[in-house]
Amino acid sequence: MNTCLKSVAFVCVVSIVSIGTGFAKMTRMAALEECMAKAHKEAPVSGGNDVNTSANSKAIVHIYSSCMVDKGFRP
Repeated sequence: MNTCLKSVAFVCVVSIVSIGTGFAKMTRMAALEECMAKAHKEAPVSGGNDVNTSANSKAIVHIYSSCMVDKGFRP
């Protein structure tokens, strides 16, 4: 009986940890989606030449990275 209770306790702990880890991943995914949308919305529109395209890409990366850090995640 004592072994059975230990097994049940172990399964409960593993389940709780798994649920917490899954929730954190969903939160990171939500932050990632929100920050990507924000970056594409706020970045300047490219004029079509290589210089503008490069500047636009850098702006997107900067906005995305700042947003992820603000939300407590690594970019």
